[in-house]
Amino acid sequence: GAGRENPRFRRRRPRFAAGLSRDGTWWIYEALFSAPFRWLSGFFSDFDRSVVDGAVDGAGGFVRKFSVRLGAFQTGFLRHYAAAMVGGVLAVAALVFLFRSAGL
Repeated sequence: GAGRENPRFRRRRPRFAAGLSRDGTWWIYEALFSAPFRWLSGFFSDFDRSVVDGAVDGAGGFVRKFSVRLGAFQTGFLRHYAAAMVGGVLAVAALVFLFRSAGL
């Protein structure tokens, strides 16, 4: 019939030619390249998702919580900021005095 392939003229290939398995897959290529690289890509994908993304999300969460707590100190009054600066200068002066008196 028209459009049908004549089985007598069909090209035959060897059953297990050069690593080709019975179902037509290249098992040597699969074993040496595809499977190991699939495993490595899965490993690095899990590593990226858990470690790298976890570190970035953790740093973002820390900054968010820290900024909320620091926001409590922002009152908008100049006298509060001036008092904080004077307190900081006194704390640094006290540390310098303690280290010099201890001989460090």
